[in-house]
Amino acid sequence: MPDHEHLLIAAAWPYWEAEGEIARRFFAKADADDHIFYLRAQLWKELNPVDGFFNGLHRELARLVEIYPQVDKGIDRHQYHFLLEQITQEFNHYVLLADVFEHLMGRPISPDDTVRLPEERRLGDLRRAYVETGDR
Repeated sequence: MPDHEHLLIAAAWPYWEAEGEIARRFFAKADADDHIFYLRAQLWKELNPVDGFFNGLHRELARLVEIYPQVDKGIDRHQYHFLLEQITQEFNHYVLLADVFEHLMGRPISPDDTVRLPEERRLGDLRRAYVETGDR
């Protein structure tokens, strides 16, 4: 493996390890109510990913419909395909988590079942601020 790959893995490893530890602690103690709370927040996040690059499935889908006539005329078809796959992946996350939520609740999901946590709002603001600087 080239040196730059080792450097990237070494830089990312503490973050991956921390995410793994958070999951281990959650699953070691979580009860059904904890899972439902998490799922409600995550369902909102899957439908409304806001990271500065991706701004909600409905907005991104509408944008892709709008720019479709430009495929191979001003927009590379591979880039357009990548964007379509990105939306599909986000929606796949939502479908899976919504199915789990419905199983736990024993009823169909409703629009009121998703919730945006204040922490998610602050994280979105932080991500957008970084993106808006224009720094790669």
